[in-house]
Amino acid sequence: MQHVGFDIVITLDEESGIFVAEAPMLPGCLSQGWTKADALENIKEAIELSLEVRREYGMFPYSRA
Repeated sequence: MQHVGFDIVITLDEESGIFVAEAPMLPGCLSQGWTKADALENIKEAIELSLEVRREYGMFPYSRA
């Protein structure tokens, strides 16, 4: 498994109490968790899956489109 560095933004949704994580360089790559640590682990998995799909569709390493 290759690790590529991406900025991750984690915010707390005040209404639901859930932490939302986003990788801004990968549009649509979002995840969440009940704690910041959960959200961070979940977004790491989402990034890996997003990159896998982008590779399959010839969008490697990533695309802003």
